[in-house]
Amino acid sequence: MRHNAVILSILAVVMAGCQAYDEPHNPQPELTVADAVGITRTEAVLAGAISDNGGNGLPNLCFEWWQAGNTVFSSPVLSAGENEVEYLLKGLKPGSSYCFRLKGSNGRVEMVSETRQFETLPNVVPVISRLTPLAQGPASLIASFRIEDNGGEDIIEAGCNVRNVKSGNVTKHIADIAGLSDPSDESDQSDTPGNTVYITMRGLEQNADLEITPYAVNAVGEAKGAILDITTGNAVSVSQPGMLAGLLGGDRMDYTSLSFSGFMNGDDIRTLREMAGMDFYGKETDGSLVDVNLTDVTFVEGGSNYIPSRNMKNDVVGYGMFQNLHKLKNVLLPNTVKTIEEQAFQDCSSLTSITVPAEVTAVTPSDGCTSLEEIKVSPANRSFKSIDGVLFDAGVTGILWFPIGRKGEYSLPAGVTAIGDYAFRNSRITHFTMNDNITRIGRAVFCGSSVQKVVVSDNLATIPQATFQSCTSLTEIRLGSATNLIGAFAFDGCPLADIWLPAAIPPVCSDETFSSSFELLKQCRLHVPESSISQYRRHPVWGKFENISK
Repeated sequence: MRHNAVILSILAVVMAGCQAYDEPHNPQPELTVADAVGITRTEAVLAGAISDNGGNGLPNLCFEWWQAGNTVFSSPVLSAGENEVEYLLKGLKPGSSYCFRLKGSNGRVEMVSETRQFETLPNVVPVISRLTPLAQGPASLIASFRIEDNGGEDIIEAGCNVRNVKSGNVTKHIADIAGLSDPSDESDQSDTPGNTVYITMRGLEQNADLEITPYAVNAVGEAKGAILDITTGNAVSVSQPGMLAGLLGGDRMDYTSLSFSGFMNGDDIRTLREMAGMDFYGKETDGSLVDVNLTDVTFVEGGSNYIPSRNMKNDVVGYGMFQNLHKLKNVLLPNTVKTIEEQAFQDCSSLTSITVPAEVTAVTPSDGCTSLEEIKVSPANRSFKSIDGVLFDAGVTGILWFPIGRKGEYSLPAGVTAIGDYAFRNSRITHFTMNDNITRIGRAVFCGSSVQKVVVSDNLATIPQATFQSCTSLTEIRLGSATNLIGAFAFDGCPLADIWLPAAIPPVCSDETFSSSFELLKQCRLHVPESSISQYRRHPVWGKFENISK
């Protein structure tokens, strides 16, 4: 019995030992890596996984990578979410082979995956966009294109080759690429000009069909973009305002006739004025431009002042825009213009005609246009009408601008009831008769004109300020019976010999009405109704006339 007990004890110990030996240990994690993806010239995406964490928590993982015989680099410690890890490798060398593996530790043992290889893409020739024309002149072109990809190398040269289709001649135009950025740089955004090449091509063959091919060169080779076909002629196209001076360069003073299209701001008008013979400060230039076609241009605000204190406005022919351009003979205004301001053409002494475009709703005359014989109006304009070269409102009830170059006598159409501001300023007509329908006239209507004799409407009550100021040939004026107010300086500087004034009650006036004309009070004969002579003689102003009679 005792023997059996011993045997059983030994057997129990053995069985217990066997049970302890068969109990499974925590397994060792296994690390794996996949082939690199997203491979470029300088980047690659590394991916790996851990198959089993061994019950000891997720290990600390990192990627190691290296080139043959070079230093081994490692990534930051990675967290294995869902037992998978990924890392974007940057700053690699183009066209180079790399090895990589996944490495980690779970606190008990260190683990390493198998090693895999990948090769970065090699550097290539650049990739460039299509050529975009920005401005075109008779012998010049401003254009741009983008370096979409520099191929992994700095751009050495960029520009355009210009081929004459007829002759086959090719000329190279090299762009200034200083400041050109690397399009692969993350700091350079696609909507910034950092990787845009701007080029100005001058000295192009005129009146020719040309093929323009952009190119860019790096250490690998040359890339060419799509061909742009253009035809040079007597025209200037500006797709971006402010580019006219840069487009035409020093040759701009040689042009005598040009058509323009696109957009113009204050800088462009400033350049245009120089081309037509006058700089910003009113000093004459060597510019030769006499004929200007702006019908396809849009005036836009911006740029510098075109003359001192005058800036550009959208769709406005501004004050003094063509001022003192004595050489200018013909100008066609933009179809988009809506307003022509006062003195826009002041002293354009060679200008023979002006056409009011279709969209214009406001016009104020300019003086000093001594050759101006007619003001035309677009047939599509609904605000104005031209009759015999004279500008009226659409209903021909108001006269707005009489061309200064016209001479002789002039009588208003019967339906006209008003005369606009400055309408006859500096005009050369000698005799003027208002119809009796006129009830209103504007400011300085006849100021500085050559008129000698004027018959005023019998229904016009007010002669505004400066109406006949500086009319140095005016010797006779016949006012109407309704005249009751004559403004200051109305007859300033007028050598009147006879004033016919049928109003029974002396019109209101002041000493300034006849300012600087003291001899007038002695020499001029004031003709008034016989029954009112005594009233006129007692008047504080009219009574200063020494010769008052019927």
